[in-house]
Amino acid sequence: MGVIKISRFTFSHLSFLPKLASKPQTWLSRRLPYLNYLFESLGGGRSVSSHHRSRHCLDSLPQSDCWDMTANVVSDGDTQTRVINLCQNKLRTDIHEGNGLSRDISRVVSLSATCLQKGGVIAVPTDTIYGVACLAQNTEAIERIYEIKQRNFQNPVAISVGEIDDIYKWSKVTVPRTILTDLLPGPVTVVFERSPQLNPTLNPHTNLVGIRIPNQLFIQTLAKQCAAPIALTSANVSGSKSCLQVEEFENLWPKLDLVVNGGKLSDTEESRLGSSVVDLSVPGTFRIIRPGSAHKATVACLRNKHRLVEISTSQQDR
Repeated sequence: MGVIKISRFTFSHLSFLPKLASKPQTWLSRRLPYLNYLFESLGGGRSVSSHHRSRHCLDSLPQSDCWDMTANVVSDGDTQTRVINLCQNKLRTDIHEGNGLSRDISRVVSLSATCLQKGGVIAVPTDTIYGVACLAQNTEAIERIYEIKQRNFQNPVAISVGEIDDIYKWSKVTVPRTILTDLLPGPVTVVFERSPQLNPTLNPHTNLVGIRIPNQLFIQTLAKQCAAPIALTSANVSGSKSCLQVEEFENLWPKLDLVVNGGKLSDTEESRLGSSVVDLSVPGTFRIIRPGSAHKATVACLRNKHRLVEISTSQQDR
């Protein structure tokens, strides 16, 4: 069954744990400082199992036996990172409850949004690869992302938003709306001239900004709940391969405030390419900055359906 891993104590199906969690002065709560957080996250009793503090990994649990969400606290000396597990089938195919997210997924979104709003840097699943994210309007958090990834400050970071209307707020759109709705949500980053409202310390060396709406409801909902653009880049050290599972960037965990585990995102290596990045800032034209997932479909859409003229990078530099 799904487990929550904390400290060195083992409990199983104890119905009185929520009551103990509400009494912070009890023997149990003093020894399990994250108990209140865990029960607040999960909304009730769950199994609690031992956690070896020197290990930064999660057990592989059968999908059918996994709770919708489990929370883990991993430690590296004085640094502690929370890891939230999302049951993969819930995340990818059945996360609706009525007109909204299931209650468990909504709790993960709320916890993630709170972390971001407090200036945190978190790891999140997208429709292509895992990414690290922070609020784009928070300069200190942006700087942390560059430090965590050991990324050159000259290299820009894209933003992720929740819906098409947000693109108009944070950039100067030069194409018909139908082009945006054809490409997004999806594994495409569209590039436009940035709007004055966007944090000037985000990508200060360019007047352009890349914008994503991943075809993944968790991160779309997260952006809507934050009511702000989310700076998003790959969850890896710059220059290393992109990651399809959280275990692949385990070395970054201690530097992050939260890791949201959505399981293995894809079985194909092509997915590691990330999104296709297309510059649409010049009216009537498009330029592929980076071919990634859905590259051929993106080009076909822009060239054949919308009759945009493709400009190569070499042509633009002339």
